[in-house]
Amino acid sequence: MQQALDYALFKGTLPVAASGNDGRDGLRYPAAYPGVLAVGSAKLDGTRSDFSNYSTQPTDLVLAAAGNRNPLEILWSLALGRNYPYYQTLGEYDYRWVGTSFAAPQASALAALYVAKHYARYGRGPSPDQIRLCLTQTAANGGNYDPQTGYGLLRADRAMTDTTYCFP
Repeated sequence: MQQALDYALFKGTLPVAASGNDGRDGLRYPAAYPGVLAVGSAKLDGTRSDFSNYSTQPTDLVLAAAGNRNPLEILWSLALGRNYPYYQTLGEYDYRWVGTSFAAPQASALAALYVAKHYARYGRGPSPDQIRLCLTQTAANGGNYDPQTGYGLLRADRAMTDTTYCFP
């Protein structure tokens, strides 16, 4: 797995992975591999979701995104063809979108938006290090690392307009 991730980085791709839902210090693989943008889950107030893995190593957990399981903070699915939020369990699965596996794609989406805008502006895509710098420095913690949430909640509004780290 590490070889595949190294190859992705070499080719200019930034791997993104969920930190894990054990609520402990230490990331799950593949998020624990070097070079991976590890994403945890946070509440809307920016604090860590109780189940989200975290890391006391500043090179590990990088960002957090919405993924808490509080019913008031859940992003509900329009599953089953309904045009309104619907909740139903199916065995141990449900249609709520929570957890670090829901948070990580938000970071991937923001990275993709950044890459597209960077390419449109400069005629080339940013490096994985540039993507990481843009997302971490524009996150809610303003470039300051916190072991519980990394650099904080993603801030797409900041990342897409920043002229210091993202679009100098």
